[in-house]
Amino acid sequence: MYKGNRPINNNADSATSATVSIRAEEKQDEERTMETIKRSLFPLVVIISVFFAFASQAGQYDKLLSVQDVEKASGVKGLKRVAKDEVDGAIGKLNFTTDKNWMVLLLNVFSGDRYKRYKSQPGYFKANVKGVGDAAFIGPADGPQRTLFIKKGNACIFLHAYTDPNNMRPYMTIDQLVHIGKLVVKRL
Repeated sequence: MYKGNRPINNNADSATSATVSIRAEEKQDEERTMETIKRSLFPLVVIISVFFAFASQAGQYDKLLSVQDVEKASGVKGLKRVAKDEVDGAIGKLNFTTDKNWMVLLLNVFSGDRYKRYKSQPGYFKANVKGVGDAAFIGPADGPQRTLFIKKGNACIFLHAYTDPNNMRPYMTIDQLVHIGKLVVKRL
């Protein structure tokens, strides 16, 4: 058989066709493999990125307050620091508990606009406190005052002393919270 001036070689045409088909399949397989790898690696990359973001964020507050600072100011010994949500009430950036996991103190740092919001909310404001940060106040308005709100630059620092379940009084007085607040402001 001839095609034009050359003989038709069905075997050669078939081999060329098969080679092209195999190469196309190999390319598709390679693309599918790469897509599978990308889909498999993406969640891993996200998880690793989130882990390092949280790890670096958690560490950024370490310099603000130590267990020793809280023990010295409060007089409560044997304190430890726990991670957020590790025990009931541990909702701060830094959380300090007794050896029985009773919350003693939490420290939170928010953007500065929160200070005005807290101060204007009913029940939060009891009295201004002078000499701490740019501005400070204690609360709540009724009951034992055990929360100190501090405005420093573009930050709102929130210190909250928990109640000792043995005597139902806050672990720290306002004077002790103010002392802690001054330490935190210096280190911010």
